Amino acid sequence: MRIKDFDNILKYLPVLLLCLYIGYLGRDHFINKGADDFAVNLIFWFYFGFAIIGFATLNIFLDPIVNWTVKRFLNNSKSKLVEKQEAEPKDIQIVSSTEKIANPVENNADTNVIRKAQQEKKTQQDQEKLQIALNYTKQKFALYVSDEDLKVLCDYIILYSEKQSFEHIQLVKIKELSTLDLYHFGWNLWNHFKIGQQIEIASFLKHLFAESLKEVEIDTIKSHLKDDPKKGLITIKESLSD
Repeated sequence: MRIKDFDNILKYLPVLLLCLYIGYLGRDHFINKGADDFAVNLIFWFYFGFAIIGFATLNIFLDPIVNWTVKRFLNNSKSKLVEKQEAEPKDIQIVSSTEKIANPVENNADTNVIRKAQQEKKTQQDQEKLQIALNYTKQKFALYVSDEDLKVLCDYIILYSEKQSFEHIQLVKIKELSTLDLYHFGWNLWNHFKIGQQIEIASFLKHLFAESLKEVEIDTIKSHLKDDPKKGLITIKESLSD
């Protein structure tokens, strides 16, 4: 059933019930007068039909009057509303494009503050990276160098992380570690800090472990930094944080 049909039923059902009630009243009246069954049934349908005709007549004549009255009332209300809106003052200010350009949005962000915060963040990250490298170095060399040499080694790693130049490097004496171990250690440091070229870490190893690498050229050290990555006491590590 469509919604429109349902609305029509709701609209005309009370009228139909009212017409039936009028027919019933007429029938009941003539029953009390002593009319027979045929007559009272005929009278019921007569009153029922008369009521429907009366409603239809009223609907035909009254509907235009009602519509005109409602329309007139709505038009008057709309006119009063428009007059009221026109009478109210308007505080709307029109800003020209020239004024907008002349007064740009102020940038309150302080560039120096942002730069300082970013620099502090970078410094903290560099310190954390350096501490990881120092902890790794102590773990790998603690059994193979003296306490003094371990301190020297860590001091030079700090200089390397800061991209400092090396002059008069104090060599570090080691025991038991092979040249392959030193190569792997150098590559792990270079991969961790990502500073310069591999030839620079090779030179760093050559001067720092001069006694152990006295027979090896810097270019040779560079070319063998990652040989046999799983062999030796110090192996290749992609991350020193692991």
